[in-house]
Order: sequence, then structure tokens, then C-alpha cells
Amino acid sequence: HSIRKGQLKPGDTIPTEQELIKSYSVSRITVRRALQELEKGGYLIRKQGLGTYVAPSGVRRGAMQLSSFTEETASWGMKPKSKLLALRQEPAPDFIAERFEIPSGQQICYVERLRIADDLIIALTISYLNLPPEIELNPERFEETGSLWAILEHDGLIIADVDRTIGAISADEFHTNLLEVELNDPLLSVESLVYSSTGSLIEISQIIGRGDRYKFNFRYNR
Repeated sequence: HSIRKGQLKPGDTIPTEQELIKSYSVSRITVRRALQELEKGGYLIRKQGLGTYVAPSGVRRGAMQLSSFTEETASWGMKPKSKLLALRQEPAPDFIAERFEIPSGQQICYVERLRIADDLIIALTISYLNLPPEIELNPERFEETGSLWAILEHDGLIIADVDRTIGAISADEFHTNLLEVELNDPLLSVESLVYSSTGSLIEISQIIGRGDRYKFNFRYNR
């Protein structure tokens, strides 16, 4: 009701379970069921350690629920881990600058990570990031959280929408060394455009996964 009336706006943190119980004089079970239904409907986003907040209208599509690689891996029942291979500021390549709608050569952040689950190499992730200047990325933060999205959301940058394109590629020499595959082995490529709650494109990424280990989950709400 508060969301429909605009009393709670996208990005606002909702009251705690205890506060909701007192406000509406209902049981904890009723509150939890209501929160689960709102989350399924795309009205709320719940992040472990960050609380529950109102979802931007762009995610209320009744389709996929947004999740990071770390969250997806955990949902498989596996222990996620990331190995940071590169983290640097560099001039944006022309094709990246065009997507971000920034001048070619403007400084952006480049991140390269090896994704691991239960000590098995799963995928390589390459990310180009156009972030507000107040957000600082460093190896220590990646070591602490293991999740880029968790870092961004901790700093107040809410992930609202992701456009993904899935395809298949063949392993080249670069992939064989990092992913421990043979030349021309099949790999799964997931290219993503990640938008914040303000509608800004903040990340252009590619996940290159081993065809025998990486799986991409879709979860739909009806």
C-alpha cells in the first residue's frame, strides 16, 4: 500500500519485521509471507547484509530476478570465490565509450576476475565500469566481499536492471590458460549491460564460462 501510494520510493529501505508487526498488528509469519510475495512480484529487493528495499520500477517485469555471479553460485549449493586478476583505470576503448556515451579515451575502471566454485574454475569475468567518483574499488574490498555488486550497493549504487545476451564461443589460447580448457572447447558467453536505479549504464561485462561447468539460471514469476 505504501509503495503504491508513493510513500515508499524506489531505493527506500522498508521497516524491519518487528516494526511491521507493531504497525499492522499481525504475526511474524504473516509479515514474512507478505515480504516474500512482494519480493516475488518484483516490488522488493532483499540483499543479505544490506536489508530490504523498494525495487526500482524497471525490475518489476515479473520475469528474471537479478542476481550476481556470487549469488547464483551460492544458489547452486556451491561455495563462491573470486580471484582478482586485474583492477585498473584505463582509457575507454571506442566500442565501450560508445556504449557508455562518453568521450573515447575517458578514464574508466577495468576489472578482470576468475570465478571459482568449490575450488573449481568456472568462468572469467571482464567488466568495464563507469562509476561515480566517490566509489572507490580496491583489491581489499574485493577480497572482503568477493562481489562487485555488493561493493556498489554498499556504497549506495543500487543495481536496478540488467540486459543480458547469451551465446556460445570457442576457447582461444587466452581462455585455455585461464580456464584450463583445450583449444576450441565450447564456452558460454554472457554479455551484460548493468543499469543503476537512476537509469545510468554503470557496467558492461562479459562472463566467459566453461561449457562443462557454468550454467545460467532463469527464474520466472507467474
